Amino acid sequence: MRFHNDISASSVDILTDLVTRYEYFSLDVFDTLITRLCGVPEDIFKFIEVKQQSCLQGYTFADRRVRAETLAREHALQRGEVEVTLDAIYRELANDLPLPEETMERLKRTETDLELEFSAATAQGALLIKLLQEKQRRFILTSDMYLPRPVIEALLGKCGMTGHEILLISNECGKTKRGGALYDDVISHFDCAPGNILHIGDNWHSDFSRARFAGLSAHHLPAAREAFRKQAAGEKIALFRGKSAFKNIFIANVINRHPDFASFLNSPSGDNREYWQAFGKVVVAPLMLSLVFWLKDRAAELEIGKIGFLARDGLFAKRCFDLVFPKGDIQTDYLAASRRLLTVPNSVLSPTEIGNYYRGLIHPGATCAATLSRIPGAEALVPRMKGLGLDPDKVLTQENLPLFYRILGENSGVMTHALRHEAEIVREYLQTRVPVSERYAVFDLGWRGSLQKAIDTILGRGNRDIVGFYFGTNDQALSTMRYKPNSHHSYSMHNGMPEYECCSCQEHTDVIEFIFSADHGSVTGLTRGHDGFEWVISAPSHAEREAQAVAAIFQKAALEAISEVLQTVPVATLQSLHQRVAIQNGFFDFLHNPGRYDARCFSPVRIFSSIGDSVGVKLIGDYPLWRLHRAERRSLWKAAFRAGMSRKTRLFYRCSRGVRRVILWFRDSTRRLRGR
Repeated sequence: MRFHNDISASSVDILTDLVTRYEYFSLDVFDTLITRLCGVPEDIFKFIEVKQQSCLQGYTFADRRVRAETLAREHALQRGEVEVTLDAIYRELANDLPLPEETMERLKRTETDLELEFSAATAQGALLIKLLQEKQRRFILTSDMYLPRPVIEALLGKCGMTGHEILLISNECGKTKRGGALYDDVISHFDCAPGNILHIGDNWHSDFSRARFAGLSAHHLPAAREAFRKQAAGEKIALFRGKSAFKNIFIANVINRHPDFASFLNSPSGDNREYWQAFGKVVVAPLMLSLVFWLKDRAAELEIGKIGFLARDGLFAKRCFDLVFPKGDIQTDYLAASRRLLTVPNSVLSPTEIGNYYRGLIHPGATCAATLSRIPGAEALVPRMKGLGLDPDKVLTQENLPLFYRILGENSGVMTHALRHEAEIVREYLQTRVPVSERYAVFDLGWRGSLQKAIDTILGRGNRDIVGFYFGTNDQALSTMRYKPNSHHSYSMHNGMPEYECCSCQEHTDVIEFIFSADHGSVTGLTRGHDGFEWVISAPSHAEREAQAVAAIFQKAALEAISEVLQTVPVATLQSLHQRVAIQNGFFDFLHNPGRYDARCFSPVRIFSSIGDSVGVKLIGDYPLWRLHRAERRSLWKAAFRAGMSRKTRLFYRCSRGVRRVILWFRDSTRRLRGR
């Protein structure tokens, strides 16, 4: 996949040679020079249905529009005509849709507007026009199309396709390339031997066979979309499954800008960088754009003037929001936040949560005193250890670890008192960042909900109106945030009330955290500086830096893809066509059903859970064959673990699973019989 080049060197050589050899050219328009940023042209009709829901009065549009074009062509053939017009299609559509005439005109106008907004120059078409102009070759454009001339000329102008002598359109000439008669007008225009004219197009029958039959020279230039379909990798890669019309925009954008994209699908190489770029462009990009639109709409609905994206998980979301709405009426801020910074000094976490939070700093083999020295505020517990039943100089073992955790949790107040200076700095920092006079929102992934609760507690509950925006909440977060009803809203759940996406968020939290990874360490403290407050950031370990480097690849690719799409389609249009649930379904479908190559690329990824965790846990477990079931239970992404199995391993897994069920059934039956 050549993400660094728009077109391969071989294609450049072929087109350059053709332009050098011929003097006269006839070029196809659609899918040769320009293309639509959608999976199939019919996606435009789905967008019309979304955009004009109020006008359609509950009627479906996309299927009716396709059926109307088919009927219009059948009736045209009965009248001896070879092509139809857009007006004829909508006359047939009016017989199926009992809507007022002005509504039908609005639908037709919406179709032409969307055609213009979603059209983009193909990489090969842009190169071809450039070469023809540089060599000063004569060329005309031909198209079998129902759209009127003003619309097609507007499409060509938007895509920079200029310099042609004439534009021959089938619905005006009454002739088609498909039938071959339109090539007679091409020959008449140049007034030369037909063999001296080269026709270039994407359709094998209309643009190659019929042109050759008419005596012209012809070159078949396959559309990038068709090449992609032929070389798709099936079950190996799941990036392109479950495509919604919105996701198709990003897939079409990548295929159009990078025609060699299909070669990666046909023969995946060991270079995972290309996979991560594809993952960012076709999976992460539509998800993040949908999230940004949801944040914008919800903030406008709640009259929120500023959103604070919490470190570290909010950094990527902030970059996406600033890219899409750089000068909007909603301001953004990147707020220093972490459980270490906000919750520990302010006694927000429960004793159990505190013990779990510092679990990454506690290692069997070290003494109690040495372990406490690594935990902020816990040094004050060293003199009290003996009285609490544990010798500070004693080595931590599996036997005394439970007691150590309990002591750590039950004496959280002592730790909080030792960190009171840090708590005061954090309070001053939040007071300068969170406005008093207007509603303020914080964005986080939302698995625990403790950071919003901590901010509200630090600033004084009720002194500021703070709303939480989350990617997805779970049971733990809901219980944390119930103290203030309606204070949080979730992208993948509705206002904290569970929907069917809830299980997806709870099951795939580790994968989602990896997608939102920041490129810096955790915020462990704040200091007062000359220009305000300065962040104290922990240095990530080597393993964590490797995971951040991978995340940086697909995050950069996602931002590039969003920027590329916005160069073609206006933000307002994309926002009006955005369907949150459909995009979520596509994303979670990928998480539920990854391919084998997806699992292979994700297998080295490590997830880091708590402070001091320098090693992390592999997202997809890698264990011997005889420990498959245990490996599946411990794997953080179970669907990918199963997808990564070879055929032999999968067969062994299924057989052993069946044997295990029989053994468990026999054991339970024996126990029941003994109980009798």
